[in-house]
Amino acid sequence: MNRDLKYLSNDPREREFVEITRCATNMMAIQLTLIAALEAIIPNVSTRSSIKLHIIGAAAVEFNSIPAFKELSHLLPSLVVLHLSFVGLNVRGPTNDPESHSPHTRQCCTMCTKMGRTISITSWRGPYHAYLETEFYKTPDLAAAFHSGFSVNQQSD
Repeated sequence: MNRDLKYLSNDPREREFVEITRCATNMMAIQLTLIAALEAIIPNVSTRSSIKLHIIGAAAVEFNSIPAFKELSHLLPSLVVLHLSFVGLNVRGPTNDPESHSPHTRQCCTMCTKMGRTISITSWRGPYHAYLETEFYKTPDLAAAFHSGFSVNQQSD
């Protein structure tokens, strides 16, 4: 496999390895990026017991990776409470009223459950700047926008 995750040969075993690597890379990219950002902005993030994250512009890619967010608990051993807020125009679900905004708790693995760890998720449909003005908004430890449409090439122009 080369740097672009392309096949070097036509070997079926190599093709299988490349496909598994692509899948794993896609599944964990968001979570590992969040860990790197948290380490950059929060001193001693590994000792935090609670973290609030806002995922801005959330869409299918972010929602499909929800099961992988439990890995944050495994990578941050002191983390007990992880709260995720998904905000964006493509968020599906109920309207943005107080009754529909109560957190949904995700099932953690057996070990994390025994340790009292929880992951709660809320979502809000609309632009982030409008979400900031709602009663639902709680200041996050980190707000991140993935697949925002901006790139390094665009910024250098």
